[in-house]
Amino acid sequence: MTVQLTKALGLRPNETRRIGVVFLASFFLGASLMFFYTASNAIFLTAFSISTLPYMYITNAVFVILFGVVYAQLEKRLSFLRLLYGFNVMLALTILGFWFGLHMARGAVIIFVLMTWFRLLFIFTTLSLWELASRMFDVRQAKRLFALVGLGIMSAFIVGGLSMSAITQWVGTVNLLLISAGSLLVYVAILARELPKLGINFEKKARTSQNTPFVQLVKDRYVLLILTLKTFTVIIAYLVEFIFYALARQLYPGEKALADFLALFMAGSTLIMVLITAFLSGRYISRFGIRVALPTFPLIMILTALTAAVYGSFISIQGAFFALIAAIMFSNQVFEKSIYNPTSAVLYQPMPPQTRANVRVAVEGWFGSVALIASGLLLLIFDSLSKDNLTPFVWLLVVVSALFMAITVLTYREYAAQLRAAITTRFLNGVRLDDAGQPGAEWLHSQLQSEHPGAISAAFAYLERIGEIPDDMLVTLLRSAAPEIQVMLLERIEHRRYYPALPHILPLITRGLNLTVREQALITAAALEGEHLNVGNFLRGDLQKAALVGGLRYGDLRLQGPLVEQLHTLIRADDPKSRRMAAQVITQSKVNRGEIDALLLTLLQDTDHETAAEAIRACADPIRPELLSTMISRLDQMALRGVLIQTLSLYGERLLRQALRDFSAYSPLIQRGMIQALGRSGHPDALAFLRAQMERDQGSLYPQLLKALSLSGYREEEDSLFPFFEREKTHSQTVTELLKEMPKKHVFLRTALQELLRDSRDRVCSLLILCADPSKIRDVQHFLQQEQTEARATALEALDTMLSPRLKRAALPLLEETAENIQPTLPEAPPEVQIERIRSLILDAQASLMGEWVRFTARYTLDQIRGHRGELSAAMYTTIERVIILRSVSIFARTPDSILAEIAPMLTERTAVPGDIVIRQGEIGDQLYIIVHGEVQVMIGAKVINTLGDRSIFGEMAVLDPAPRTATVTALRHTQLFVLDQTTLYDLISARPEILRGIMGVLVARLRHQSGEMGRLEG
Repeated sequence: MTVQLTKALGLRPNETRRIGVVFLASFFLGASLMFFYTASNAIFLTAFSISTLPYMYITNAVFVILFGVVYAQLEKRLSFLRLLYGFNVMLALTILGFWFGLHMARGAVIIFVLMTWFRLLFIFTTLSLWELASRMFDVRQAKRLFALVGLGIMSAFIVGGLSMSAITQWVGTVNLLLISAGSLLVYVAILARELPKLGINFEKKARTSQNTPFVQLVKDRYVLLILTLKTFTVIIAYLVEFIFYALARQLYPGEKALADFLALFMAGSTLIMVLITAFLSGRYISRFGIRVALPTFPLIMILTALTAAVYGSFISIQGAFFALIAAIMFSNQVFEKSIYNPTSAVLYQPMPPQTRANVRVAVEGWFGSVALIASGLLLLIFDSLSKDNLTPFVWLLVVVSALFMAITVLTYREYAAQLRAAITTRFLNGVRLDDAGQPGAEWLHSQLQSEHPGAISAAFAYLERIGEIPDDMLVTLLRSAAPEIQVMLLERIEHRRYYPALPHILPLITRGLNLTVREQALITAAALEGEHLNVGNFLRGDLQKAALVGGLRYGDLRLQGPLVEQLHTLIRADDPKSRRMAAQVITQSKVNRGEIDALLLTLLQDTDHETAAEAIRACADPIRPELLSTMISRLDQMALRGVLIQTLSLYGERLLRQALRDFSAYSPLIQRGMIQALGRSGHPDALAFLRAQMERDQGSLYPQLLKALSLSGYREEEDSLFPFFEREKTHSQTVTELLKEMPKKHVFLRTALQELLRDSRDRVCSLLILCADPSKIRDVQHFLQQEQTEARATALEALDTMLSPRLKRAALPLLEETAENIQPTLPEAPPEVQIERIRSLILDAQASLMGEWVRFTARYTLDQIRGHRGELSAAMYTTIERVIILRSVSIFARTPDSILAEIAPMLTERTAVPGDIVIRQGEIGDQLYIIVHGEVQVMIGAKVINTLGDRSIFGEMAVLDPAPRTATVTALRHTQLFVLDQTTLYDLISARPEILRGIMGVLVARLRHQSGEMGRLEG
């Protein structure tokens, strides 16, 4: 029964307890409000004429403003929960004060203040309740669940309303206040007891000590629209209330009769409200979105008010007229609470927490009160003109509702813009823009004097693009620039052939302090002097590479034979660094001759990956189609795939012809590399080939095909992509079903299945990129990968505003639930049943979207269930063991197991006994080490700076930038190590940037540790 109710309410397993606490507590809050409402309205309307209501509204607004000041001051000094508990207890004490005062003497003043107090009580109790809800649920949950937040209040209104006649008969009207105060105290007690058990950090969104000034808030267009919406809801509410109370007072004279009618009417309308809220509102808002849900309430008010106005003006203001007014009051009570309030509460969610809290207080307190004063004054004016005729008030309600409708449309548009802004990561600060929205030339010129090389480089590139860099400025900047800027300027001088710069360049070749600057100066001098510069003088020193590049690129062709022979010598060398230099020379010299192609063919087949990678780069400019087959053949080597794909993408049509002829004959790894290269080429025929392959493929290459198309700029109509969304839906349902029945002890298979769902989410985003705004979808995808729940929810809500209704129905359910939230919900099945399910849904499945790693872990899990090794070889178990180790290393913490499984075979193992030096300070290194088991000591000189144990890494600085090691690492006890070379790591980082973030985290931790040690020694 509980499961069925949860499903009917649209609740998810991790939300049930939170909603349960809110419902129970808010029931007693609703009881407090219901009893206070009944008592205050019955006593006031019996003691005063209806014309007093506008004065009461104005007085009420003043009270709310004063309390708003107090509330704002308390916000600065108290934590959220202390403010929640304390303020509600204080309000309960004021209710007890009214009860005591009315027992002492029923004076006109205390009755008038009692009536004004209801709205104050309602605002500040529900304000804290909604703020509590906004801290418990994100923006996506808000759309589904905010309608349920007030369900407890509504339930209390029903129970209280239906039993009010008996209660007033028993305790009288005044004693309802005593019940109201007690109920409010119970509300606080429930929250104080249950909130700590939910495990939510309610202070993580705590406000800073300064609140944003009200004047500053209203300068924001979006905030101003929300404030305007509040104005209209207040005016409508009190117009309807004034008309309804005027007629009710005529039909039900006497305090008890009026109290019984109001309570019964409230109970009936609230009953309908509860049914709509519980079973319709959340689904309605989620199904149609804010765009439809927000204007629903004003539309209903327009229709009901227009009907009553026409009837009252042309038929009668007797009989059915009161029924129509009651229908307006009913619509206001029901649809404002069940549809509009939860929808308008969602409008706050895109705001930063600080702004959200400030705006909520301003809307409900300050601005709502200003709107109430305006309502009171408006009612006074109409009351003086209408001569007891209520029809003009109803026509006024029609006009106000129509204006309200227009504002809701404008607010939705701004809401969608706010969501898109919330997920946009690009920004430009501190730059003066010209009339065309570009950085101004004057500001850019000032940046050329910056002390930061990056700022100079960026400003230079921009000025050069708009023709603002004259040749003589190159020499001026060259004299005082940092080395990296000097290299850039020398390249520009070389490109422009600015001969007057030669006297300033020649001294840099012999007297320059930076080797890179000297090399570029020699190449630039060769460009300016040609055969007159004898590069042979530099072939024996540290400028050998630059001399070869300059001579081959700019020297006399008749004198280049010795240079080519020098390349032959380098290529035949046993030292890979010499072969690497030969490849770099060919790349940088950009020569295109038959004998060079023969040299490149040798280098392309080199066993040293860095040499082969440099040779591949040499094939990019100029293009060498005769070497295409050799490059394709190396696509199955992970260490070379990145540079190969980048280079092959330049071959466009030639690569496509090769694919059309031989694609099916290549291995899957080579096929994947070709797919990436074809996609990156952007050639229309290549993209058409990939799209046709995606249609035919049954799953093995489908993810790579889709990703390649999404990155290529390829566009397609959304209708043709719906079969792929259906495919992802079927796949996700299968994986989700497996996760729900898979015991937690099968960690590897569960993790692999969770990765499948994350991969499916990425594929859904790729499909959306093909048919929607690519940049916005990529922003959404970035936020969906964040750990913060609210970031993901905001991204999904932004997506909800971008897509067509059909596309939303296809994509959003696949993106909504995270894989981590899917827990086993079924009793553990017998082993034979588990084995059959794994076989049928994974191993024997036709859809190869399951992937090799999932099949691998499925066979591993089958062996675990059987209790023996049956389907896996020793090598497979070695891979599993290595993945377990890698997963526990900090830099790989967020890397999918399937990627770790690709890395595992590339790790080399090394064992060190106590006293062995693993790396030595001053040596050149390009490898990263992972401690599997053991302990090492890190020393700089004779000083011990750190000790590292299991799963720690070292050597990370050299692997990022090969240079002399900064420390010596020695084994303290028997230590087993994994070694990862730089080329493999670089290729891995290009695919999984989070690994680089992990390495940076390790570096920061090391720097902090060393800074702490230095501080301790200095102290």
